[in-house]
Amino acid sequence: TFHPYELKQRLYDSMIIPLADSNYNQLDISFAYLDFWPIYFDIDCDGEICEPESASSNLLSFIGIQRYNFVYDVSYPVMVEISDSSALDGRGYKFIFFLESNVRNNKELKTDFRPLETASVAQTSLLCSTENRNSADVTIKALDSLETSPLGDVSITMNIAGESCYIGKTDAEGILRAKFPSGAVGSTVTLLKRDYISRTMPFDAHPTRELSLEASLDPLKEKKIQVRKKLIEKTSNGWTFTNRIVELGQNEEAFVTLRRLSTLEEEDFDSAAAVEGTAKGDIRLAPGQYEVGITMLQRDAISIPQKKIRKKTGLFSEQEFTMPGVEFGESNPYPSGGLRLNITITEEDLKKDTITFFAVSPALQDVPLSQRSLEDLQQSSRIEEYSKAFAPLLRPTFQ
Repeated sequence: TFHPYELKQRLYDSMIIPLADSNYNQLDISFAYLDFWPIYFDIDCDGEICEPESASSNLLSFIGIQRYNFVYDVSYPVMVEISDSSALDGRGYKFIFFLESNVRNNKELKTDFRPLETASVAQTSLLCSTENRNSADVTIKALDSLETSPLGDVSITMNIAGESCYIGKTDAEGILRAKFPSGAVGSTVTLLKRDYISRTMPFDAHPTRELSLEASLDPLKEKKIQVRKKLIEKTSNGWTFTNRIVELGQNEEAFVTLRRLSTLEEEDFDSAAAVEGTAKGDIRLAPGQYEVGITMLQRDAISIPQKKIRKKTGLFSEQEFTMPGVEFGESNPYPSGGLRLNITITEEDLKKDTITFFAVSPALQDVPLSQRSLEDLQQSSRIEEYSKAFAPLLRPTFQ
């Protein structure tokens, strides 16, 4: 006998690359977390105020006990980047992935943590039985939404109560004629095809009345994208959005994500790309409304010097404080800007070859060293605010 879990283990084992007795000193590894990335935090306080447990003695009323014992959970994303500048004949290579850091009950979550498992009970259903396909003839026609042409080889499934049954595929004319189970209240039909956004529609086959449906699927098109910066610059009036356009630096990269705001009938869809310097990236998109998110990291050496400041500590007294400095570079990249914006991509837009996105960028590197301060870093956390305020000037262009 051959247990299916043994096959699963063998497949995993075949993907392992032996690393014993190997030296990888040429690899640079960095970890990054940006303060505007989402974080989960929960503490077991009663309401929003954390108060100590208090105790005292009636005999010795001047003795009191204040016990601070709080339990908290924290989860946040960490970007891991492994780079080799000598790879690919000196062109360099970067491998980027995300990990989730977890703390539970004030302690790190161990790697041997195992979630509780529930026993699965095998259940069978008569929904998918061909003997129960007792409806009148149903005709479904699939179309390409951009070309308005028949779409063949579209898989069609019927779904109800979390179960899906494969019915068949459309022919070269984009048509499937078949019988379905009838009387299934709350059922839907889904049309799926590779490189298209799938679509799901309410569906109720009738035992005696024929039914015809027509559905258009949005194709995914591969496009080139590039990112340029619109600067926020430090002037005599403070930090100001100047709308000045510059290219990304040679050691600057942008991570672009687009989340499609799909209708209830369409599947959720996300697409992402990484762009470095003036190079272009590849991304797959369909017509629709999107939430655009851009995060930029600059790996040039940028520093904020240590400073001494004097502040009043009383009516007639002052005290000198030291403000620490910050060093950004290869292992600690400067969060050089980004974008948070909702856009609409039309069929006409996707006929163009290249999409240019504009991200707001605090130009800390252009501020004289003596004029830099820790307060300047607050500009990187205001990306969403700037994106909303200057949204009309940050719309992407298609060419």
